[in-house]
Amino acid sequence: MARAQLPPPPPGSLAAARAAMTPPSTIAACREGNGDACYEAGKKLYRLAAVLVSTCGARPDASLCQNHRMLKKQHAKIEVALGLFERGCDGGSLPACVLLGMAYRDGDVVLPKPEAAQRLLTKACTSRHVGGCVALGELYQGRGRVGDLSAATVYFRRACLLGYGRGCAKLAEAYRTGRGVDADKRRARSLRERACKLGDRGSCPTGQLKP
Repeated sequence: MARAQLPPPPPGSLAAARAAMTPPSTIAACREGNGDACYEAGKKLYRLAAVLVSTCGARPDASLCQNHRMLKKQHAKIEVALGLFERGCDGGSLPACVLLGMAYRDGDVVLPKPEAAQRLLTKACTSRHVGGCVALGELYQGRGRVGDLSAATVYFRRACLLGYGRGCAKLAEAYRTGRGVDADKRRARSLRERACKLGDRGSCPTGQLKP
């Protein structure tokens, strides 16, 4: 696991992680500057809170969403988690960079920050994190208000060449529709086949899904 000399975590952040049943060893490792541990501590906080907040964004009339005190607490947990992801990313955890970048890209549960998303996802992709490359390609396709279809295919191709089926599937769709590249049905079909072989179930013909 990657280690770095990091400043102390934000006050209260590790206490919040402890309340979310994060193992004491993980909390201690994060305090000492272990980026992967900070990612794990933040992830437990983030996932449930993000689901609740995004659900209430789509269905504000739901009875659960009328509890404004509860919602305020969930937003606070998300902010703490993002701080832990930032600490994790600074400490060398690429998954932390990706999750933080996607949160800022999508803007579903926090204010969108396209430039921060671009920086974080570029860092991950440059370090050969295939999920980061696909997320960066999606950013350039327009998610997060950044538009450069040609650049998007560069990152999908990189993920595909690194052996990630989802990257091949995204590149196949670009060739099928001619978004960012010249349309090429044969190449799209070949890329879909590669995506299927690499485990992207959505790219496999019915009856040929990999187990």
